[in-house]
Amino acid sequence: SSGKLVYSDTVDGDDAQAVFTMADRLASGILSKLAPASASVVDTAGGLTGNLEALKSYTEAEILAGQWEISAATEKAQRAVTVDPNFTMAYQRLAFLQSLSDWPPARQTIATALGLSRRRPLPLARKRLIEAWASGLDMRVDEAIRVLEQAVREAPEALELQFDLALFYWRAGRFDDATRAATVLVDRGPTSSHAVLYRSYYQAWAGDLAGALSSLERYAKLVPAGNWNAVHTPGDSYAIHERFEDAF
Repeated sequence: SSGKLVYSDTVDGDDAQAVFTMADRLASGILSKLAPASASVVDTAGGLTGNLEALKSYTEAEILAGQWEISAATEKAQRAVTVDPNFTMAYQRLAFLQSLSDWPPARQTIATALGLSRRRPLPLARKRLIEAWASGLDMRVDEAIRVLEQAVREAPEALELQFDLALFYWRAGRFDDATRAATVLVDRGPTSSHAVLYRSYYQAWAGDLAGALSSLERYAKLVPAGNWNAVHTPGDSYAIHERFEDAF
């Protein structure tokens, strides 16, 4: 590097929430200096939000989902998009949560996310993620997998892509592929209770009961003591293997 100063500016904000807007202004200013042709405002939040209350709700939804508190997680995700109707990734996560029990509203929600993703300058990985969910909730699971496989090649560091790729492998009945994708995620994010939990199901469906139960032991250590899902989920693994007495 030459040490040459290429950009200098100052921005002001009134409160903590203003930091998001200030970051956008600085990023846009730097880009306009380095590449004047690309003068559009950069979405530094990457499809997230500049509203602290919405971001808090979104983060809480992710934590609750990892503990399989799906109703509470859905309420938090709904709160996030109510507070910030342009919160693209919150719509995507809300669609995922809704799809666990009720597909019609999930399809409406992902349509909103898809529309926003086409109007906002999101990172390519997140655009692909939303596109894949739109396909998946339209029953085009193979297309969702194709999009996610491409996205993982383009952005291997994006863990949410690995999570959703594993999920759609499972929905396609590709249980070994789902287990492999989830294991990549668990290895890179070992404290993700969500990833460990889902891997246990993929392992069970792939015929690896011992692996599934081992994952669930790990899961129980990652969630609060006495979490209802950690107590009851081993029964699902036994039931998948038709060991119903052990399940009960």
